[in-house]
Amino acid sequence: MSKVPQASQTVAAIESKSVYVGYAVVSLGLLSFLTDLISLSPIIGGGLPQIIAIASGIVLLKGEPKLSQIELFTKAKSLLVPHEEKIGFAAVIAGVLHLFIGGLPLV
Repeated sequence: MSKVPQASQTVAAIESKSVYVGYAVVSLGLLSFLTDLISLSPIIGGGLPQIIAIASGIVLLKGEPKLSQIELFTKAKSLLVPHEEKIGFAAVIAGVLHLFIGGLPLV
C-alpha cells in the first residue's frame, strides 16, 4: 500500500504515530482485563479482544528502545513479531465484528 503515491503520505503519517497507538492499545487491553478480574466477570466474552489488543500493541511497540530493557517485553516481542500480519488481520476482524455484534453477550 505504501507503493501507491497517494497512500504513501498517509502511511508515513500513521507509522510515525504507531508508538503512541501501541501504548494506548496495550493500556486499554490490560485495563479491560484487570477490570474483568476485579469485577469477577467472565473473561471468556472479552478475553479474545483483550488478547488481540495487547498483542497488536506489543507489535506496534517493537521498535521502542525503552521497552527493550524489559525482559518480559522482549520475550513477548520475539514470539509475536514473526506473526505481525496475522495479528493485524485478527485485530481488523475483531474490530469489525465488534462493530456489528459488540452488544451481544457471548456467554
